Amino acid sequence: MVKKSENRLLIVDDESQFRYSLSLALKKAGFETFQAEDGRQALEMLLTAQRVGNPYDLILLDLQMPRMNGLELVQELFLAGIKTPVFFVSAFLDEGTRASIAESGCVGILEKPFEPEEIVKRVKGCLQGNGREEKR
Repeated sequence: MVKKSENRLLIVDDESQFRYSLSLALKKAGFETFQAEDGRQALEMLLTAQRVGNPYDLILLDLQMPRMNGLELVQELFLAGIKTPVFFVSAFLDEGTRASIAESGCVGILEKPFEPEEIVKRVKGCLQGNGREEKR
């Protein structure tokens, strides 16, 4: 029997193997995970979840994706009134990108590659900190 998760996480990344690996690590830690391959698919999922009253608790979001990138998705979420916290996971984190991400109001940033234990720890910190990653 699978225990009921308290937290619904949406993983948004165009790399299917990364989504699978991240989902597996988070499921092992007790989270319920859902996956989207780009910002457009994620936006549809987020709007639907909001409409039916079952929103996600955290979005784990890649920056560079086809059709709609991570920062574009954050802008669309703002326009739609969706306040789900966003945690960026990306391999492309230069100073300018970090500044843009910080301005977006995200709750955390982690550069790829990383160990599964690190993302689990950081996600737990965000969720326990009421949407903001606990300062270390």
